Amino acid sequence: MEISRHRSRGGETILIMPKFKWLKDTLDWIIRLQGAYAILATLLAGGVGTGIRAVLRYYTHLPALWITPIWLLSVALILSLLLLVASRRWMDLARPNFIFDLDNIIWVYDSAKDMTVFFIAARIVSIGLPSITQNWSAIYSAGESSEPMKGFYLVGPYVLTLGNEQITIDNDDLLNVKTAETVIEKGRAVYGRLLFTIPGNRDAQIRSLHHRIEVRFCDYLANSYSASYIPSSRPLPSLTRHAHEKTQFIEPQQANSQSSPQLSE
Repeated sequence: MEISRHRSRGGETILIMPKFKWLKDTLDWIIRLQGAYAILATLLAGGVGTGIRAVLRYYTHLPALWITPIWLLSVALILSLLLLVASRRWMDLARPNFIFDLDNIIWVYDSAKDMTVFFIAARIVSIGLPSITQNWSAIYSAGESSEPMKGFYLVGPYVLTLGNEQITIDNDDLLNVKTAETVIEKGRAVYGRLLFTIPGNRDAQIRSLHHRIEVRFCDYLANSYSASYIPSSRPLPSLTRHAHEKTQFIEPQQANSQSSPQLSE
């Protein structure tokens, strides 16, 4: 919290200002929107109800005693329906909402640690209130079996090689690191890599396309999001990368030099 102090004759007055001013502004806007919509919905329901009353009065033989209750009931039902539909929309506006996509994977077998390391290209787009991300996890599936993957951080820069292209990944390039403390504003897209590992050499499973990876995370309100990577038989001709990744072309004799990444839990 940010605290500002002001002097008064009776002593010191302390005013506490909320740190997230955008949240207060958003809620104020939603409240004003709700009030305007409630008035509009009432007028619309009243107009439809008046039409129903006219139909009942001039085109039916119902006793006049029944027309008023039916008219009032129809107005109430229409108003309730309009407010119910709007309330769901307001709930969407008043909470974080992400679009989460996985693109491609690059994998490396670490023989020293006997595990397969996956670098997964991913993207998050915010279409709701700003939020951070937390509680990242992944499940690796092959055939009928599934097992949890383990997430790591990078100790230092790591160079990935695919064909005649190289990409250098730092810890700050990982999507979960980028979005852990910096909120994703509404309308903003964040790209990055996700680093997960699985025990053993999974090269045969990956090359035979008998695998699937599901990644999950939560926003600050614990709303859960997930996306799945399903392999394609179409070969990947080059590295799919976003604009801020550090890439370069290399000579053919350098393409076979690949070291294991330095990982940290």
